[in-house]
Amino acid sequence: MSLGRNISGSALAPGAPGTVSGSTVTFAFGTVVNAPDQISDEGDQITINVVGRVTDRAENVSGVRVTNTATLTYDFGTATDDAVAEVVEPHLDVQKTVTPAAGDAGDAVTYTVTVTHLPDSTAAALALVINDLLNVGNLQLVVGSVAVTGAPGFVVTCGNAAGDTTVAVAGPVLLLGSSLTITYQARLTGAPAPGATVPNTATSTTRASPGRSAARTPTAIRPR
Repeated sequence: MSLGRNISGSALAPGAPGTVSGSTVTFAFGTVVNAPDQISDEGDQITINVVGRVTDRAENVSGVRVTNTATLTYDFGTATDDAVAEVVEPHLDVQKTVTPAAGDAGDAVTYTVTVTHLPDSTAAALALVINDLLNVGNLQLVVGSVAVTGAPGFVVTCGNAAGDTTVAVAGPVLLLGSSLTITYQARLTGAPAPGATVPNTATSTTRASPGRSAARTPTAIRPR
């Protein structure tokens, strides 16, 4: 909150917070005086900044318009005005491939996981995490083979240590128009029967729209 240079008598000092009750923020200024100087400019204004967060509710999806109303109450009546904000959210796609698509026990295969924004995505994906749980018993992760490229700030948090059975990559933000690629190798064990398929699925989650932005792509390899 800030007061113009011509405003005096306010019960609230510049920078004072409002009083919060539910979803309403109130600023009680008391009796203020606007000293005349024959000029109408920012010196005659009281400015209030209120920051709101879009709640994680089922109806708050991309494209929804949220209206917020401010009301001024004074001795001679009231005045109101509205501000409208549009909800945006990321919509991600995960594509996963394996090369080669068939192999013998002991063979190493390379998985590539690519995460991109879909055309209807309208916001950056924050606190993005990609998890890829290996098909335990049928696949064995090649230690040290996990790498991530593309978007800056993303790191491998699991998968490059002995005994790891999950590949995990995390980063602060995947901007609109950006993508990231994860590659790793796994070795076929002798467990799957010839001709069987070994599915493997990657999942992405992001804080911007929990539960709605996850994308999954299963990929299978066929033992020879």
